[in-house]
Amino acid sequence: MTTIGIMSETYETNSKYIEKLEEQNFQIIYLNESNYKKYMNSLGIVLMEEKGYDTIGKVCEWIVTFRDFSTAMIYVMSNQESDIGKMIYMQLGINAYVDKNCSVEEFSLMIKNALQRRDCCIKSLQNNHEKRAKMIELYPQNFSISIENGEEITLTRLEFAAVNLLKSKSGTTLTYDEIYKQIWGEEDGNKKYKVTNLFFHLRKKIERDVKNPQYIKTVRSKGYRLDEWALAK
Repeated sequence: MTTIGIMSETYETNSKYIEKLEEQNFQIIYLNESNYKKYMNSLGIVLMEEKGYDTIGKVCEWIVTFRDFSTAMIYVMSNQESDIGKMIYMQLGINAYVDKNCSVEEFSLMIKNALQRRDCCIKSLQNNHEKRAKMIELYPQNFSISIENGEEITLTRLEFAAVNLLKSKSGTTLTYDEIYKQIWGEEDGNKKYKVTNLFFHLRKKIERDVKNPQYIKTVRSKGYRLDEWALAK
């Protein structure tokens, strides 16, 4: 069930829209300045109510906050028809502007279609992630891997540990310090040299072109990451 937050300075909202959402079994949460932070990460959509020109500034503050700290889709509902306000909100990154001329049925379809598109995107991303995860297979019992269902490649214990670590954080850069600590289990030592040397030998085994690695990318002055997108090519 999608949770929809209603952000307003008062609880006196445009009831005809809210009643329609409740009919469709959405969970409605009323938000204000004192409680919105508690719910912002659990919302699918946040509807912000603008009650007039004097509230545009406050609505803009809400938009920026949710845009920067929440993944919820942002809609602004207005009891007037304001091209100025609409343009400001759109420039700030809202998903849709609902004015007084929007019918209840139009509003309902707008919400329904947006959620369907979001769900399709999430499903597609999940499928792609699963596909990429299967492109590199690890065989712990042999300290070996296969890439893109190819020939099994035998690694040393440390090399296998390095691949396993990067795969567990696929797409994320791991620093030299993080890699050293996870693989060698030590805090001190010649960290960068050991890590660099390990990945040099690892790349010789799994990369087609060591000078232009496809899978294990160097992030200058930081460390390494596994290129999850390359695994899907």
